[in-house]
Amino acid sequence: MTKKWRLIIGRTDIAMLSGGLRTSIIKSVSEGWAPDTVTVFYIDKPSVYIQRYCDVLMDVNYEECKKLNIPIARALFAAGGVIYAEPGIEPFISLYWNPKRNPQIPTQPEILFMKILGRGADLISERYKIPVRFRPLNDVEAWDPNLKAWRKVMGTGVSIVDNCAFFSWFPTFFRPSEVMGRVLVSPRDKFSDKVFREVSLRSWSFEEAGAFKKEDKP
Repeated sequence: MTKKWRLIIGRTDIAMLSGGLRTSIIKSVSEGWAPDTVTVFYIDKPSVYIQRYCDVLMDVNYEECKKLNIPIARALFAAGGVIYAEPGIEPFISLYWNPKRNPQIPTQPEILFMKILGRGADLISERYKIPVRFRPLNDVEAWDPNLKAWRKVMGTGVSIVDNCAFFSWFPTFFRPSEVMGRVLVSPRDKFSDKVFREVSLRSWSFEEAGAFKKEDKP
C-alpha cells in the first residue's frame, strides 16, 4: 500500500453515515485493503442515529420522526448515544486508523480527547475570541454569559472495532431548527449528572456563542 492516509469529502445524512458508510470504512481499514482515512461529511437531510444500547421508542420521539419522515438508523457499535443532524448545522469529521500502522496516535479515550479536543478548544477560542474549553472526558463547551454557564457545542466519540480505531468530531456551528427538540427526548438517567437536563438547554452552537452570524449559514 503506497498511500498512508486517504481523504474522503462528501454529503450524506447521519443515518446513512453511521448505519452504513462508517461500517464499510471501518471494515476496509481494519482488513487492510484501504489506507487509514480522514472523512468530512456535510449533512444533506435531517436524520437520527442511535447507538447499540438505545431504545428507539424511549430515546427518540419515534412518532414525530415518522410524521416528519426523518430516517432513524442504529449503529452496530458504541454505547448509548443519540445523534440528530440536519443540513447546515455541522460537518462530521472522522479519523479511522489501524493502531499498528500509526501507533503514535493514542487510542485511550482520555488521552486522545485531551490531545485533540483540548488543542481544538484553544484554537477556536483564539480564532473567534470567545471562551471555549475542553471538559473531560469528551465535551467542548462555550461560555454563555446570559445563563452564566458553560454549554456543550460539539459532540465526540472514539471506539475500536477489530483492527480499526476511529474518532469522530462534530462541532455544532449553527443553531439547529426546532425539529431537533421535537424528535429528541431527554431520558432522566442520561441527564441526571448534567447542569442542563433538557436537550435544548444542554446543547448550544458557535453561532449563539458569537463565532458566526446567522447569514453565514450555508
